[in-house]
Amino acid sequence: MAVPQAFVMMFNTNEEFVRYTIPALRIYLGVLVLFGIQIACQMTFTSMGNAAASVIVAVVRKFVLLLPLIYIMPLLYTADQATAVFMAEPIADTVAVMFTAILFFFQFRRFLRKMDAPFAAETVSEASAGDPARGAAETLGGSAEESGNVSETKGSAEENGRHAEK
Repeated sequence: MAVPQAFVMMFNTNEEFVRYTIPALRIYLGVLVLFGIQIACQMTFTSMGNAAASVIVAVVRKFVLLLPLIYIMPLLYTADQATAVFMAEPIADTVAVMFTAILFFFQFRRFLRKMDAPFAAETVSEASAGDPARGAAETLGGSAEESGNVSETKGSAEENGRHAEK
C-alpha cells in the first residue's frame, strides 16, 4: 500500500495506533494485486458453467489455506506473533493464486476443446456429405437455404429439364 498513513488517518488519529497499523497494512495487503487474478478466474469459471471450480478456489483460499496459516505462522515466526498472523493473508493469497492459475489453465483448455469439438465434427460431417455450399453456410451459423447459398449448379434433373423446355 503506497500511502497507508493517509488511509489509517481517515479512521483513527491516535499516533500509536497509526504507527502499529501502517506496517500491518503493508504486510496484510502486500499481494492484493494478485487477488485480482483469482477473482477474474473465479468469474470465468462461473461463466463457463463451472461454478464448482469457482467455489473450490474460494474455499481453498479461505478455509484450506488461510485458517490453518493463522495458527501455524505464529509458531514459525516467533519474533512478533501479531505480524505472523498478518503474514498469513499474503501467503494464503499467493498460494491460492498459484492454485487458481493452474486450475484455470487446465479447465480453460478443456472448455475450449469442448467448444471446438462439435464445430469440428459438424464441419467434417458436412464436408463428407459432398455439398460444399451447404457445409460452408452451416459452418458460418445458418443453413444453406437461409443464407441463399444453395449451390445453383446443383439442381434436380426435373428442374434442369423444365428450364431446357421453356
